[in-house]
Amino acid sequence: MAETESLTVRIERPIKQNLSDLAKLTDRSMSYHAERALAEYVRREKGRMENLSREIETGIASLGAGKGIRMSASLFDDIKQRGRERLAELDSKR
Repeated sequence: MAETESLTVRIERPIKQNLSDLAKLTDRSMSYHAERALAEYVRREKGRMENLSREIETGIASLGAGKGIRMSASLFDDIKQRGRERLAELDSKR
């Protein structure tokens, strides 16, 4: 009986070690992919914010140059419509 237990222990030990090593590798791999995904998200959001900032600066410069226009209901509706179309376009790309 002792020989059987000894054989079992000798078989189980390397299997458990291999499983443990595999679990560590999987954890590292998941962390690596999560870090890359997060970095990509941050890169895209930074680009989006930079574009938005440029658009706002362009608008402010236009107002500063006296090129502003009076807001009317039809202009407001047009702006809303263009915004909705742009948002739909961005959503369709995701």
